[in-house]
Amino acid sequence: MLGLGSNITGISKVGTTIVTDNLVLRHDYKMRAVEPLSSGAASFNGTSDYIDCGDIGAAKSLAFWFKTSTNITSSSNYQRAFGFNSSYYGVSLGAATGGLSGEVLTVLPDNSSRTATTTTFDSNTWYHVCISWNDSSDYFDIYINGVLSTDLSTGTHTLADWDSFIMGTDNTGGTHFDGYMCNIGVWSAALSQAQIKSIMNKNYAGLSDSEKTNLVSWWNLDSVIPDTTTLVYDNHHGGGEILGSEKITSGDFNGGATGWNLGNAAWQQGSGNGEVKLTKPSSGNSVVYQTGLSFAANTVLRYRFDIVDYSGSSQIRLDGYSASNPLNTSTPVIPSEGNVDIYVTTDRVGSAVFLYLTGGSTGDTVTIDNISVKEVNGNTGTLS
Repeated sequence: MLGLGSNITGISKVGTTIVTDNLVLRHDYKMRAVEPLSSGAASFNGTSDYIDCGDIGAAKSLAFWFKTSTNITSSSNYQRAFGFNSSYYGVSLGAATGGLSGEVLTVLPDNSSRTATTTTFDSNTWYHVCISWNDSSDYFDIYINGVLSTDLSTGTHTLADWDSFIMGTDNTGGTHFDGYMCNIGVWSAALSQAQIKSIMNKNYAGLSDSEKTNLVSWWNLDSVIPDTTTLVYDNHHGGGEILGSEKITSGDFNGGATGWNLGNAAWQQGSGNGEVKLTKPSSGNSVVYQTGLSFAANTVLRYRFDIVDYSGSSQIRLDGYSASNPLNTSTPVIPSEGNVDIYVTTDRVGSAVFLYLTGGSTGDTVTIDNISVKEVNGNTGTLS
């Protein structure tokens, strides 16, 4: 079961358990053991765990730490550590393709070419890997613990757009990684060996400004976004703390219901200035929504609102698509008074946000105030 950080349990989508080694960077010159600087790592079960980070563009460098519980050699069973877009593209471990003799870790940037290293990986040992695009040779060089280790190459290489970047499996979910990973970074430019040696000694907080140049995303994989159990920080964009601008207007209802479609809901004067009261009708749902917005597919939206009062057993659902075709698929919230933060991932381009009162009985009510909807910046990973 996939685990992150030190205090997350019971992730419903993944059944998450947690890994905390309080990892520190150290180099034991006698044992020649290197470990990553991080407060935790993600564990992948080898059968179903992965993290989907969506479209990250045409990447030229990928760096990461990993370890497994078994030795990885050229005769090991095939594992996919990363998927780039199609089922074939990505980074594989073991006897991945059969197209190269002795391959142990293989980079497959397109359908017909690949580079690989014959370096073997011992069990229960952390390794740092970086693949960096070699513009003069038009292929990915492979660095193991900062050492250039590209041994094998075949085909005419092309740099494909990583429009479906996945950690822990390929893009069909057919073959999964079994082990631990952390401090995963992606750049839109090739990294030099000196840069690779420097970043392997750091987590995101330790990166210099120059090392963040051309950095697309970085995932420490030591925690999830607060108030969620399935969304992984993109640390380069504030770890989920840096949010986009407000998507809606008049969320405090102080000017009445301007900009809102209330459906079966009703604006009312509250203890502050304004609020909206949803009452469950005899059929259908009570809904308050706002249109004329814009967000892309696979966007993570943070809904925040105050529940001022409630009665009954109905549930609140959050949504975002269009007025004519709302999705109404979010995890329901059992109303209780106080502030609520919920994160919703859109599955298509949308132009509206919704709050529903659904289920329960006719006449159930919930009063809501201070509605805010903001986009989470960066390439947020979704645990699955």
